[in-house]
Amino acid sequence: MELANWNKIKEKRFELHVEGYTETDSDEPYFLTPYFGELPENVDSKAKNKITKNSNHQAYFVEQPPFSSVPAHYHDTNQFQVFLDGKAIFGKKLIDSITIHYAGGHTPYGPIMTKKSSISYLTLRNNWDSGGKKMPEQKKNLISVPRVFFLSDKIFLKTGINEKLIEDIYWDEETHLGISLSYLPKNSSSEFSFPKMGFGRYCLILSGSILYDYDEIEQKSCFYLSKDELFNFKSGGEGAIILSMQFPLEPI
Repeated sequence: MELANWNKIKEKRFELHVEGYTETDSDEPYFLTPYFGELPENVDSKAKNKITKNSNHQAYFVEQPPFSSVPAHYHDTNQFQVFLDGKAIFGKKLIDSITIHYAGGHTPYGPIMTKKSSISYLTLRNNWDSGGKKMPEQKKNLISVPRVFFLSDKIFLKTGINEKLIEDIYWDEETHLGISLSYLPKNSSSEFSFPKMGFGRYCLILSGSILYDYDEIEQKSCFYLSKDELFNFKSGGEGAIILSMQFPLEPI
């Protein structure tokens, strides 16, 4: 298991410039905060040489400014995106935080466009990805695989929960792709697991805290568990709301 502690990683935030992707008419730039693994090659040209066998997952937090656009594109790997703050137009749909998106490898999506509001989102993959492939320019390189796409409606977090509650957002019995919200009252525990194991999962703290390694891990921090890995998490004194996202059995 690996932890990205927001209180520590937020210091790694930097201004993001990727040609053809970070287009904006705003005076505000894009920003990126690394969470796990190495960044895409279009952000770090030396990233591929830094990947290790036991740590090839990838996650990072993007702050997209107002009046900006990320073009329609696809990736070689499966990914989740969690829109945590702000509003945008995703494809043709207006989205509002909190919204969850999943796209299988070689499944085009977007564009992601903002108007007066900025939007911030966490991108999470269980395998390293070199960077987005723009559409329609890279359509000829799409691999013929089943296209898997999911975009939730706005998720409203419940309050005043005094007992454990699991809210299923998405579950596919065949592939084991899953998304769920877990509500933990104070000083309680959970593995944040799904009915069947998939190909690794992320557990994101949306509210409250988790006790780990003699520390209280707070909101926007995230855990990554590899395939077949389980861990019994314990909530802090204010309880916790955890978003769990499990990858399907067969990655692209």
